[in-house]
Amino acid sequence: MRNVLLTLIISLAVLPASAQDQHIGTWQNNDNGDIGYVKFNAEGYAWFIINNTPQGGPSFTLDGEQCKMTYTVNYDAVPHTVDFIITSLESGQVVEKQLGIFAFKTDYQTMYLCLDLYRRNRPTTFEEDYTMVLARLWQ
Repeated sequence: MRNVLLTLIISLAVLPASAQDQHIGTWQNNDNGDIGYVKFNAEGYAWFIINNTPQGGPSFTLDGEQCKMTYTVNYDAVPHTVDFIITSLESGQVVEKQLGIFAFKTDYQTMYLCLDLYRRNRPTTFEEDYTMVLARLWQ
């Protein structure tokens, strides 16, 4: 785990300013044979795809309500931050907000994404139990 943290710190330090869209694309997580995806597009929409079922984007159903899921990122923060925001299409109210952190390996083909789905707080470190290792599929 110590080597992972060192790699993350080094990769954050060398991120060029022009690389602030490196998160855009589809990322795959393989958790002991369970395959999931996280997708970010340039228009600000995000999706979580589990069991080939997408949740997110400009329109999806959550608990019987039509919603959208957008995201914001901050590359100036170390580690970088990401907010996943679910908004009701009918009322315009934020239904849920998931706060996270992310970093890349230096080749930008691997992303570490840490979300604390239980406490709903932004993680400050890449805790092993909450960190997904995502491989870039396509952009």
